[in-house]
Amino acid sequence: MKRSSRKNRYIRGKAENRAGRPVRVRLAAVLYALGSTAVILATGLACIFIYDWVTQSAYFRADTVEITGCERLDGDAVREITGIREGVNVLSVNLSTARKRLVAEPWVADAAIRRDLPSRMVIRVREHEPVAVIDFGGNIGGSVSRRFLINEYGEVFKAHEDPEVSRMPVISGISYREWTADSGHMKRASGAVLSVLDQSRRPGAPLPKESIEKIIVDKDIGLSLHVREPKKQITLGFGDYEKKFVRLKAVLARMEQAAPKNDFSLVDLRNPNRIVAMPACENQVVAGIRRFK
Repeated sequence: MKRSSRKNRYIRGKAENRAGRPVRVRLAAVLYALGSTAVILATGLACIFIYDWVTQSAYFRADTVEITGCERLDGDAVREITGIREGVNVLSVNLSTARKRLVAEPWVADAAIRRDLPSRMVIRVREHEPVAVIDFGGNIGGSVSRRFLINEYGEVFKAHEDPEVSRMPVISGISYREWTADSGHMKRASGAVLSVLDQSRRPGAPLPKESIEKIIVDKDIGLSLHVREPKKQITLGFGDYEKKFVRLKAVLARMEQAAPKNDFSLVDLRNPNRIVAMPACENQVVAGIRRFK
């Protein structure tokens, strides 16, 4: 008996439904897509309108621009660099861009800018503190200047331009590569200089930073300090600077007691068991200085 083939009514019904989908369903999908687009566009236009209104509103106009932390820079320079002045709309200021411009100024180590709504801008500046001038003895990075300012961390932050700072020790005898080395034997010299500068900046130091005219670095004998007035040379060598400054203070006091009207041209502290002092004049007598513990 011959079997009759059965048609797949499910597949045929699905195809018929797809072909016969009502036009209104397709039209509703198109209208939904158009409506969503219109809502997005309207929201965007509303945001633009609100932003323009807020950033141009007199209510958010800056009545006060407070600037603190400036010694080298003045308030007008900070306003010029950041573009933040009295009358500017505080919400129109791009804080990140204004800060980047300010930090790019050589004297500025760090800065913070914030809004105090509705009508106040606050700018906090932290400037570099120059502690010495360093002379690399050659052109650095194509710059014609050989002298640069360093801060208390040893960072080179600005070319030295006389007479923007006065009575700063001048460091010489060290190259830019040695000064910026991160580790190894080349770091020894820069670390020694920074240690001496730190000692000279402490209260009651026998050699205050302002009294030091030069710091000469020698890879063999270490550091030698040249004092402004009265002229003398203090040879420190390498290492143990805290102890050497303590000994120097005691030595200078003994010198003053032993020969108050005389002076010395050289004091050598490299040997931990002996201090050598050379009088400024040959006929001076050095008493009780040859050996000091």
